[in-house]
Amino acid sequence: MLGGGASNSFALSDPTNRALDKGYSYGDQRHTFVMSMVARLQFGIRNKTLRTILNNNQFGIITTANSSERFTIGSGLLRDGSLSPLDLNLDGLFFSDRPVGIKRNSGKTPPQFNLDMRYSRFFHFNERFRLEALVEMQNLFNINSIVSYNNVLVPTNPVTGEMIGQLPDFKARNTSFSLGSRQAQVGFKFHF
Repeated sequence: MLGGGASNSFALSDPTNRALDKGYSYGDQRHTFVMSMVARLQFGIRNKTLRTILNNNQFGIITTANSSERFTIGSGLLRDGSLSPLDLNLDGLFFSDRPVGIKRNSGKTPPQFNLDMRYSRFFHFNERFRLEALVEMQNLFNINSIVSYNNVLVPTNPVTGEMIGQLPDFKARNTSFSLGSRQAQVGFKFHF
C-alpha cells in the first residue's frame, strides 16, 4: 500500500471526472529562504602567538527557512479502532480517494527551519602543505522539521463520501517524516 504524501497526488481520485482533482500541486511550497556565509577573520596583532591563535580560523553557516509543504488527506474506514483506506468510487484504488469537499493536497505541514555550522582551523607547515581540522554540526538546534505525513486518513462515510467528525491534529500524529536530527562530525583534511 502506498503512503499518504506524494503517492496520493499522482493518482486520479476518479478517472471519469478529472475536475475532482483540482487543487494544490504537491510542490506548492510558497516561501523558501536560504542563507549561507563563510567567514575567515584576519587580525593584524603584533603578538605572534596571539595572532596565530586568532587567525587561521574559518566559520561557515547555512540556514534555511521554508513554509509548509503539501500533503493529501485520504478517505478512511474506521474498523476495530483504526483507519484503513476506503475506495469511495469503487475503482480498485484504495489510496487516491478523498472525502467530499477535501481538495487534493489540502493538508499543510508546519514550517521548517534548519541551521548548519562548520568550524575549521588551519595549520600551515609551509606554503604548500597545510592541515585543516574541522567540526561540522547539522541541525544545530535539533529542530524537528516535518516534511510530510504518511497515511493521512480521516473517517469517511462509505455511502455519502462525507467526512465524519473533525480533521485530526496532524502535529500530534507520529506518522511523519522529518529532516535529520542533530548530527556532528569531526574530520581532518591535508592540503598539498
